[in-house]
Amino acid sequence: MLPRDTGIRPDASQLRGLSYAKAKLYGMPHLGASYAGGGIGRTRLGDGALCALCGRPAANAHHEPPRSNGAFLLPTKWGQFVLKPALIALCGSGTAGCHGARHDRRVAFEWRWADADAEALWWSGYLLSHGYPPHSRRLLDLGGWYAGSGDEWTRIEGR
Repeated sequence: MLPRDTGIRPDASQLRGLSYAKAKLYGMPHLGASYAGGGIGRTRLGDGALCALCGRPAANAHHEPPRSNGAFLLPTKWGQFVLKPALIALCGSGTAGCHGARHDRRVAFEWRWADADAEALWWSGYLLSHGYPPHSRRLLDLGGWYAGSGDEWTRIEGR
């Protein structure tokens, strides 16, 4: 299991008022879904997408963090990067199924880096400017999505 917290923190000017917990979700790989346009409102499920939590057919894409937070501009020495919320395919709606469980806070999602070096390279902008663009599936080699609550967390994969 990957560590919950590597101890790496971007400086306050990079976070631009966001909490670290929320900021670290932006730009992470999508699971079973993608954006269907330039903004963050239109999404599409992948062919045969399954719910990342239970494996049933996915009904829609959940924004993590919520789309009401908008996109996040990450300034780094390698340039500025517009990061959108990650999308996770889930069954149900915002009130039912696994999507409802997320909205009711019965389950949460976390992104965990494999190690402190990978996280430091992300926040410095190096990964973003060297072959790991926002939402790249290659990031799954350097970390992973976890779902759970309290002390019980499980790594989830896109299907």
